[in-house]
Amino acid sequence: MDVITTKGLTVEKNNFKILDNLNFNFKKGKFYSIIGPNGSGKTTLIKSLGGLIKPKKGEVLVYNENIHLMDAKKRAGIIAILPQNIHIDTNFTVKEIVEMGRYYKNPYIFQKLTKEDRDIVKWAMEQVKVEDLANRQYNPLSGGEKQRVLLARALSQKAEIFLLDEPTASLDINYQLEILKLLEEINKNFCITIIAVLHDLQLAAKFSDEILLMNNGRIYKHGIPREVITKDTIKEVFKITSNIYWDSFTNDFTIKAVDLLSIDNKLKIHVIAGGGSGVHILELFGGNSNNLSLGVVNREDLDWKKGKELGIKVVEIPPYSGIDLSSHQENLRLIDEANLVILCNTPFGHGNIRNLEGVQYAVNQGKKIIIIGDKNFQHRDFTENKVALEIFNDIIKGQRVFFARNVNELRKYLEEEL
Repeated sequence: MDVITTKGLTVEKNNFKILDNLNFNFKKGKFYSIIGPNGSGKTTLIKSLGGLIKPKKGEVLVYNENIHLMDAKKRAGIIAILPQNIHIDTNFTVKEIVEMGRYYKNPYIFQKLTKEDRDIVKWAMEQVKVEDLANRQYNPLSGGEKQRVLLARALSQKAEIFLLDEPTASLDINYQLEILKLLEEINKNFCITIIAVLHDLQLAAKFSDEILLMNNGRIYKHGIPREVITKDTIKEVFKITSNIYWDSFTNDFTIKAVDLLSIDNKLKIHVIAGGGSGVHILELFGGNSNNLSLGVVNREDLDWKKGKELGIKVVEIPPYSGIDLSSHQENLRLIDEANLVILCNTPFGHGNIRNLEGVQYAVNQGKKIIIIGDKNFQHRDFTENKVALEIFNDIIKGQRVFFARNVNELRKYLEEEL
């Protein structure tokens, strides 16, 4: 069921469009986060959804009723708004702040509370664990405690939709998690729709069912967290080149800014890797997928996953299988196309010895070779009769073979030579 619908929602100030033709349906019982850079329209959208800003064009419908034509009392029974500024410049107690949530039902709350009011206020404080603070003054409380009190006030309204503008702003990380866990419990236990502006992408991903990514007054992308928070959207909207690593079982991710190496479009690089030895090498060239190829790697291998993520050419074979003749020949074809071959710090056995033979072939073709690691190859040779060591010793005789101990040394070498 749609609880809030925006139709062509456009908000302007001084002829500047803050929101530009937004069309979206918010479903009942979901947890939505609104993210985006500063000035993208996040706060204006929250205020518009709550009826605090009248649009230039379009409309906001709450259960198919225009919010600006809705009676204020009815609106307060459906929507609770929690502002970014949690300071209240009066000497109210916590209990009195929570009782204010009943005002739309009983404008005489400070003179006479009904039994229903008292029961609801008590229930609301218990849900967010502020009953012990009931008689304390609100203003001296910590930021996290104040936020919990305002959540209790929203609960006392018995509202079906919570609109929050950066509820974790200026809070320590422990309070940020506490508040979002409370919102998650409220969302799941009482089927209350949560729509929150959040500045922390990792927290947004962890707690949200869906994310709206705002940019320049429009919804740039929306969907489940993994669909919205990608290296492409981060680059396009936040202007940051990065790699995103998602946990396989949760909505947790880490984001790593990448200082990519810029290379000539005519340069073709082929990487020989396996077992994850090429991940950081591939990331170094991440913005140059058309210049890069990888082989031969097993499907589901870490290097295979990184190659697929970056959209580069990959010679792949089934998991746990050795390199067959067809894959080997495809690998040699990519080596023929390359100007530079990089051999990663990979161990060799019977299954992947053909990769090392591919590097030997590249040397014989006069290709430039960069070997990651050093000449101490014995610990990487798991073949019978040390066949891999014999091939490696032949490779390093090449006149265009160079060594780089790690990714940083490789980067420095390439910046100087390319």
